Amino acid sequence: KQWYQRRVVITAGDYETVLQSPGELKALFSEFNAEFGKSFSAAEAPLRMRLFRDDLKRIVQLNKEKSWESGLNQFTAMTTEEKHQHLGLNMTNAAPREEVPVMLSYPQATNLDWRTKGKVT
Repeated sequence: KQWYQRRVVITAGDYETVLQSPGELKALFSEFNAEFGKSFSAAEAPLRMRLFRDDLKRIVQLNKEKSWESGLNQFTAMTTEEKHQHLGLNMTNAAPREEVPVMLSYPQATNLDWRTKGKVT
């Protein structure tokens, strides 16, 4: 990705450096917005910058504690409520109902007592 290319590889140490410099933080935030096509109003920008900074702090902490590497993604600078909107099953690309294959039908028992089969006690 472009903003990764400029910095080559962004490590936890690089993120820590960015967090120490308001100018670097603002520059990375601008690169992040461009990379993910985000645009915020003047009224909303301070909130998004604060969320971005908090997410960056969390990334730094995770990268110190975990064996895997965390980084910026499309969920960075979102509120918890916004992130929750992306949870769950997404049926957007599911086959329309008429395209779902018909299950084979088998005769169904009218009465089945699982106790007599020893399956329920």
